[in-house]
Amino acid sequence: EHATSVVEQTKCHAVMAAIGYLRNHRLFEAPSPIPTYFQPQHLALEYLDLAEKHPPPSYLYIQKHLRWIFRGVLQPENDT
Repeated sequence: EHATSVVEQTKCHAVMAAIGYLRNHRLFEAPSPIPTYFQPQHLALEYLDLAEKHPPPSYLYIQKHLRWIFRGVLQPENDT
């Protein structure tokens, strides 16, 4: 919804959502309320299946993506 609003207001051709998409690769299909298969552990398992089928150049890519997926769990935004 926010991306659509930005496009309409600015008349741009696209909106970049890289960080949000790294945290949750199903970001653009998320219904409300969010079902259990959108939880980080389910997203991580799906990502690992894809990484096994299409291996990245280095395991460091996998490590970094998993950190993004679990970032909200390991480091909550409102944690002080």
